Amino acid sequence: MEEPFKWKRKRAFGNDPIRKKKFFCGALPRADAEHLLEKNGQFLVRVSEPTVESASPFIISLRSQNGLFHVVILQTHKKKYHLGGPHFRTVNELVNHYVTKGLSVSKDLPLFITEGIKRVSWILHDEDIEPIEKMGEGHFGEVWKVELVTTSRRKNMTRAAVKVLKSEINNEMEKTEFFDECRKMRSLLHPNVVLFYGIVLDVEPLKLVMELCDTSLVAYVRDNKGKVKTEKKLRFCRHIACGMEYIASKQLIHRDLALRNCLLKEGVAKVADFGQAKQGRVYKMRKDTEEALPVMWIPPDTLETRTFSEKSDVWAYGITIWELFTDGRHPYDELYPKLSHDNFAEELMHIVARGWCRQATGWNHRKQCPHRYKRLCISVGRRNQKTDLRSHKYVLAWKQRVAQREKIGIAQCNNTIPAGSSRLINKLGWKQELQQYAQNLANQCSPKRLPNPQHGVAYYHSNRTAVDAIMFTRSLYQAFGMRYNYSAGKCINDDQDCISGIQMVWQQGGYMGCGRARCNKMDLAVCAYTHKYSDYADRQFYV
Repeated sequence: MEEPFKWKRKRAFGNDPIRKKKFFCGALPRADAEHLLEKNGQFLVRVSEPTVESASPFIISLRSQNGLFHVVILQTHKKKYHLGGPHFRTVNELVNHYVTKGLSVSKDLPLFITEGIKRVSWILHDEDIEPIEKMGEGHFGEVWKVELVTTSRRKNMTRAAVKVLKSEINNEMEKTEFFDECRKMRSLLHPNVVLFYGIVLDVEPLKLVMELCDTSLVAYVRDNKGKVKTEKKLRFCRHIACGMEYIASKQLIHRDLALRNCLLKEGVAKVADFGQAKQGRVYKMRKDTEEALPVMWIPPDTLETRTFSEKSDVWAYGITIWELFTDGRHPYDELYPKLSHDNFAEELMHIVARGWCRQATGWNHRKQCPHRYKRLCISVGRRNQKTDLRSHKYVLAWKQRVAQREKIGIAQCNNTIPAGSSRLINKLGWKQELQQYAQNLANQCSPKRLPNPQHGVAYYHSNRTAVDAIMFTRSLYQAFGMRYNYSAGKCINDDQDCISGIQMVWQQGGYMGCGRARCNKMDLAVCAYTHKYSDYADRQFYV
């Protein structure tokens, strides 16, 4: 019978006081250790797998005027530690000796350790977390709900989720991937991305501590099949788009975006699972690389060339929103029985590359997915080699529509709000302070002024300041806390397609909308992933 997974592991150095020191960083990789050493004489102690019989697991990493050095602490057969000089019972005694005496830790070079690094907030100790219950299990190990005892990083957070690396995983590549995931999450801070709290390195198994969410998005829609309103699904679409936009801005390719990897916390969707993420604009897989890929979320050209980019993430986003609006159906489930299981990926790639797109099965009813959004989602899956940005443009349009469904609209006009807008503000009964608030926000933006405006309302041109636009719109919505129907001239509470806000979208001097001021909020220029694609927004995506 297989031995059950144990939460606590025996520490090989459990009695050594070095574990309590702020400069002790456990199994911190060499590259991360070097990043923490900022000035001469600064040092830390970490552990690594010994490469020779006389070496202990302990290493002193330090910075000197000659560069960065990593000194291996030696160990005798009597378990005494030394650096070629006196022997000590503990590593803590050895370090104290060389710090207080001002001695070099090397016989060949003048390497002095004078100051240990300060406690790094994201390096946690095993005592900082208390397990509550196991939440799941996968190839990498287990996920636990824990109580986060430490208050150094998040004073108000007491619950967290922990990804526990299997103790059987001794492969250096597996550990490298684990640390890569931690490193990527450490660089991300966004409300629609699962937050990284820290990593436990002082005891095996290694543990990644992150924000605790309520459930996965796929479990939520499946458990509430037919009950999740379209408005809520549209919000989730916007949340995921915002998270992916931020991830792309960090030059990170997720490579595994799917509804199962989107979590839900207090009604907010968050992108998670960066185990397959790669840094850079483009990632080319080697042909001899053996890696399990989520083929149903990968575009056919990527499967063919093994080249991932921001565009492949956009394709996955299209599949993800399809999953969302079909209440968690499996992608291509209608094709699965028709394809060979042995060559499923290859056959699927050929079918999709020939122009097959996700059918409307499962979301014919307008209440489940309005036609305009269904067309938009299906369009993400269309492949056109001559216009390879097509998927980007449709995700851009989706985010415009989704984001603006909850926003009041954009008021920008050459660093001022037009006089007509002021009259409209007065007509709608907005208070003077809100008008001034909007004026101040508009002054922070610098859109391109469009020729010959005929209407006394605010307008926005998408080609230049999409990022400013979404920030401006969010701020307005937070300030006013309501939605307006310009044509009706009064506040309304629903989110029908005819809601226009107070904006008119102009393109090359022309009014984009209809004679009833029905410029849908979804069509405003809001950057989906990066603002460089915003010039496609106005004219391309009215469906």
